[in-house]
Amino acid sequence: MAHNKTLLFISLILIYSNLLAQQKEKISWIGNQNRIQNPGAEANIDNLPSFWKTDNNEVATNDFSSEYGVTSHEWNSGTTMLGLPKNCGKNYFRIHVNNEASKNKVNLYQEIDLADLEKVLSEDTVMAVFSAEIASNSYQPENCSFAELRLVLFHYNSKSDTLKYKKIPAEFKDLDVNDPNSIERGFSVMHQFQRIQQSFALSPDIRKIKIELYADYPCKPKNEEDDSEYVGSNTFFFDNLSLGFYRQ
Repeated sequence: MAHNKTLLFISLILIYSNLLAQQKEKISWIGNQNRIQNPGAEANIDNLPSFWKTDNNEVATNDFSSEYGVTSHEWNSGTTMLGLPKNCGKNYFRIHVNNEASKNKVNLYQEIDLADLEKVLSEDTVMAVFSAEIASNSYQPENCSFAELRLVLFHYNSKSDTLKYKKIPAEFKDLDVNDPNSIERGFSVMHQFQRIQQSFALSPDIRKIKIELYADYPCKPKNEEDDSEYVGSNTFFFDNLSLGFYRQ
């Protein structure tokens, strides 16, 4: 009897998996499945990712783009991914902030024109699918920094809406804890990437979307001892950015 129940359970899982696979296959993307250009910071000039801009000209020395394992000690150790996202590329976006007035608010952004959706939006409901991976160099609760992924939706009537996905250091964990291999690695912090994903319907009058990677350090350290690499500053990492559209 138990054997039959196990077979039935496995059969139900397979049926459900097949239905999900068929549903994914039915999605007909309008244009490119990913409208974001250079979504992994692979193309860059002097560490500024191509197709991306910043509002903070004071952070010209900020390494907005970095190879895995060069700037932040993030690497693949054998078969253990050590926090790396699936399908990670050669590079990732890297935004550093600290408690200096000129370096406490840093962003990267690009705007995506949606003129090709105007006719489709007048005829049908169009769904947007947004996803990204984000990590933090610090995981200490006392670090007041935060990162936000922002989608600003611009309409033809000059109005706009903003969707925000916020992360703070305390939401991440130290992947070196209780790991004997961390001694050999020199206790380099293995950043834990977390996935953000959301689907939403587009307004019929939308004309463009601005995607923004934003980091902020809003407070000053409580005392001089707190002004350390991990408390007086932080670095956030972004990868696998994707934004696509399909008819519902």
